[in-house]
Amino acid sequence: MNVVSYLLDEDHGDVKINVNDADNEGNTLLSLVLVNEAITGEGKTLLPQIEYLTEKGANASIPNATGQTPFHYFVSKPTILRTTKFFFEYETPANESRLSKEEYLKAVDMLTGDRKAEIANTLDDDGNTIVEEALKHGNFLLAEKIFDCNQNDAIERWAKAMENEENVESNILHRINEAISVFLCTHSHNFATSSK
Repeated sequence: MNVVSYLLDEDHGDVKINVNDADNEGNTLLSLVLVNEAITGEGKTLLPQIEYLTEKGANASIPNATGQTPFHYFVSKPTILRTTKFFFEYETPANESRLSKEEYLKAVDMLTGDRKAEIANTLDDDGNTIVEEALKHGNFLLAEKIFDCNQNDAIERWAKAMENEENVESNILHRINEAISVFLCTHSHNFATSSK
């Protein structure tokens, strides 16, 4: 981020640096920040990076060469946030360094801005909406946040798919059930710690 700050904040004469310029694969700086996160929420550096880049005009809806936007990368990562319940590992340094629920939702708001409904209806290369992609990764918090932006469209989509018997083996009820399994696997350490 020191290099990024130098490029974006310093005067480079006639050379103008655009925060949304892309590399050879079409990834912007915001995409690169998000693609390199192994697990969203594990560290406190992500929120200031998103904040800084969005303040500089970074656009979270610019697709790269494979059609992935920065927000797609954000959604596609496992998410572990700070726990606040006494029976989880809430007093450990690892837990204290995680993003809180409020900080995570602030990052979502910065990445989606006033385009939440539009983003909620965007399909990825596999034909999944953001809600479905969030469920795929066991991220109920994000799924609920995005679902609130387009409840009617989402319900209509799922009802139509069930009526037409499209993907009967993976309808929305199956996806929610699978999301529970993914969530439990992702957070198994917290549950193991709480039972000691």
